[in-house]
Amino acid sequence: MRLLLLALLAGLSAGAGWLLAPPGLDRLPGPEALGKPAPATIRADRDVDVTDEEATGRRRAEAAALARPVYDHDEAAPDEAAARIHAAFSLMREEEAA
Repeated sequence: MRLLLLALLAGLSAGAGWLLAPPGLDRLPGPEALGKPAPATIRADRDVDVTDEEATGRRRAEAAALARPVYDHDEAAPDEAAARIHAAFSLMREEEAA
């Protein structure tokens, strides 16, 4: 009886292992497949950061060139604003005096 239960447990473990195992042993291509198209879609189990500084810099420069400027920096803006404020206060003083 004990031997039968042990065989049943071993069979159940082997069946569960077969069902839960990833499909096929050659799931990922080896070094011989470099340069050839992938036979299937391969998804990573986790996120991978691949940095390509040259391509990133080029794409950033292209995106910056395509973006329209929202505003232009005006060096004279503070002086112009101060002059308009002074003109408004002088106009109010003239109206008060009149």
